Order: sequence, then structure tokens, then C-alpha cells
Amino acid sequence: MLQDLRSGINNLEKDILKIINKQITFRLGASFTIGSYVIPGECLNTISQSIGNDVNLSIDVSEKIIEGIKDKKLLI
Repeated sequence: MLQDLRSGINNLEKDILKIINKQITFRLGASFTIGSYVIPGECLNTISQSIGNDVNLSIDVSEKIIEGIKDKKLLI
């Protein structure tokens, strides 16, 4: 179990470095309510400016967002 945790942390660190180095776009997933009313506008602009990279927001039903996270296509 510890080995899996270490591996997961190492993979996450690599992904974060890719975002920082602008090798990939920051992909964010949210349900309709959160994506339509809470995150848009100022919040997305703040995230984009903070990481100095583009942010892609995917809005869908929760089940699809969870699938995207499991398939490592989205971050939350």
C-alpha cells in the first residue's frame, strides 16, 4: 500500500511540473452547478494567472467527471 502511495505521489509531482512548465493544459472538471455558478470568471482567471498557464474547464454530470478523474483526463 505504501508503494502505491509513493508511486501516486511521484506521478502527481510529474504532472504538476508539466503544468508549471506549460507542457500540458490544466484540466479542471466540475458538475453543472459548480461549473456554471461557482467556478467561472474570476476563479478561473485567478487559477490561470497563478499557474501561468491555460485552464480548461469541463462541465458535465458528476458521474462523467468522476470517470474523467479516474481515467486521469481531469483534475478536481
